[in-house]
Amino acid sequence: MLVTEAPKPDSPRTPSSALATASTVNANSVSHPDTFSRRHIGPNADEARQMLELLGCPSLDALIDAA
Repeated sequence: MLVTEAPKPDSPRTPSSALATASTVNANSVSHPDTFSRRHIGPNADEARQMLELLGCPSLDALIDAA
């Protein structure tokens, strides 16, 4: 998965706004239980190909060797 949007500037957070955000995240996790695991299993073949192409590596092995 490639991120193509510029990050938004951070706004000051108060403890109550942080708590509200945590509640929203928790509520969203419950309503969409597949979201967390799909995002954390790893890239699919097309996403891995895009990543390697962007990094200029022909394979995951080449990326590991370059690291």
